[in-house]
Amino acid sequence: WSLSFAVILSQHYLQDDFELWHSFAYYHIIAMLDGFCSLWYINCNAFGTASRGLAMNLHKALEAEHPALKVAQYRHLWVDLSHMMQQLGRAYSNMYGIYCMVIFFTTTISLYGALSEILEHGLSYKEMGLFVIVGYCMTLLFIICNEAYHASRKVGLEFQVRLLNVNLGAVDRSTQREVEMFLVAISKNPPIMNLDGFTNINRELFTANVSFMSTYLIVLMQFKLTLLRQSARKTLKTIVRAVFNTTTTILDDDFTD
Repeated sequence: WSLSFAVILSQHYLQDDFELWHSFAYYHIIAMLDGFCSLWYINCNAFGTASRGLAMNLHKALEAEHPALKVAQYRHLWVDLSHMMQQLGRAYSNMYGIYCMVIFFTTTISLYGALSEILEHGLSYKEMGLFVIVGYCMTLLFIICNEAYHASRKVGLEFQVRLLNVNLGAVDRSTQREVEMFLVAISKNPPIMNLDGFTNINRELFTANVSFMSTYLIVLMQFKLTLLRQSARKTLKTIVRAVFNTTTTILDDDFTD
């Protein structure tokens, strides 16, 4: 949170036209962005902690005699945990969908503004301020995607690996059947967090955003370069016309003399 407020304060020192009192208009936005990110971080870590505790208790249950009933109970608990992860993304789909869009457009516009200023006026502190905003937004998006990835991995893949490492030869037939049903339940109920089916929240979402940003920036910079070339042509034509008119005037004066 301290770094987030430092991002806003840094704009006062990096951008000449950003007065200190202007920063008060952005603190509530920063608080909202950080609050949503913190909420997502807490939820994802809670799922990971619950999965780790469930796995430890399952391991203890398998070491006991005739653990089939316990394994069945833990299987139902795991299915509930997986459904909770899926429902979390659906419940927050509108909020975090808009959140990701705000980050995407803010990052794209800031990058475009920084690159445009560099092309026209060269690198300065103003562009550094825009790059700071880009770094802040991309950090928030990375935390959202990375924490969802780790939560899905802890609840899904790592739990599945624990079950696959169970020595089925050392347990009775009913326990073997429960372990197999547990593995089937994991494969049929993957703990994937998604925005109500629009997109899955994982590291691929982060790389996809970077790819889309690059595509949009390339298109926008092509427009910008076209405008710069047209402006340069107009300036060159104006200079040539002025030189031609001056030369013509001098020749006319000489001819008159």
